[in-house]
Amino acid sequence: MGEAALTYNTTGSNNTAVGVWAGPNTGALGGTIAIGYTATATITNRAVIGTVANNNLTGGYGAWQNLSDGRFKRQVQENVPGLAFITKLRPVTYTLDARAVDTFLGIAQRMDTLSDRSAKARYDQRLAEVSAETQTGLIARVGAGRPGALAERFPGGVTLSWAVRSYHRV
Repeated sequence: MGEAALTYNTTGSNNTAVGVWAGPNTGALGGTIAIGYTATATITNRAVIGTVANNNLTGGYGAWQNLSDGRFKRQVQENVPGLAFITKLRPVTYTLDARAVDTFLGIAQRMDTLSDRSAKARYDQRLAEVSAETQTGLIARVGAGRPGALAERFPGGVTLSWAVRSYHRV
């Protein structure tokens, strides 16, 4: 539902899109849900709400639906060297290159095909606004200080992975 929703869906199946230019970024994905202006699912069985351009809303870019409640956890063991893992993280402030994120997700390429210059201008303006916002987050210390993903093996074969997570200043 929405102008150009599911445009790139050619052979995929069981996809849902609500919003202008919402949908999977390639034609063969299945089981995707994309809700919001230019929301883009990038892999099969992914649900996406919003984009980097509307990152201050519930959903959208970043982790937002992680349930962590002791009432639902079973076989809990305190065998994780948590402080050792935490010290490998680097607290930072940064600005997000919203255009680069949208290019990576395939959204920018779709927006470049818009014939509505006013809609394209609004999109470009919103990307500029998001890119100017100072955000806070954590970056994993990997190798010689290079930021990236961090995976740590703990007893029992458990692997804890961490990538950049961001939280907005209020």
